[in-house]
Amino acid sequence: MLIPTCTELVLRCGLCQSVVTQEISAFMFQDHPSLPIFCDCGFRVGEVKRQEDGLYELKVACIACGKSHQYQFSYQDFFGTVLHPVLCKRSESTLAYLGPKELQPVQEAEDPCLNSWVNEHGYDDFFDDPQIMMGILNRLYDMTRNKGIYCCCGNKKIAIKIYPDRIFFSCPECKRTFWLLAESRGDIEEVEQMKEIVLK
Repeated sequence: MLIPTCTELVLRCGLCQSVVTQEISAFMFQDHPSLPIFCDCGFRVGEVKRQEDGLYELKVACIACGKSHQYQFSYQDFFGTVLHPVLCKRSESTLAYLGPKELQPVQEAEDPCLNSWVNEHGYDDFFDDPQIMMGILNRLYDMTRNKGIYCCCGNKKIAIKIYPDRIFFSCPECKRTFWLLAESRGDIEEVEQMKEIVLK
């Protein structure tokens, strides 16, 4: 009997909207129990942990509600032959697909228009001021394309969490943090004047 040892996780980045594809092997967890998953822009989109009881915990940064959701799978489900849609626990929107590569649905390459995505899915109610937040996220999207968000320790893979009225940046390596407000037009003007964001 052939025991599958590989699977694939496909999800969309909450910052730049790119499709992130992560191939996962059971052998990746032999030396390290956790596997952080990053978009090419540096945004941490999720994490997979192999627990002591043999279950696999998937943590996803939800693009729908802005929260972080956790899901548990047995080895058979995680590396099995069935494609699992991963749903937002608040809106039940599909956030990701976990399963064999050959079963993965075709994803749109990239939608840089964050505003249209939010309006289409009705999540503008999550932000205190959707127009302010979208203006700031669009500027951050430009920065990530130019690798303009990094930490002074040298790490360029910065974790980003989006809240209703602000954005939180943290460095997984040295634990430095940075807050960016998204409450007023002045906050947008401040971000537009930034050439880069460096955690210090």
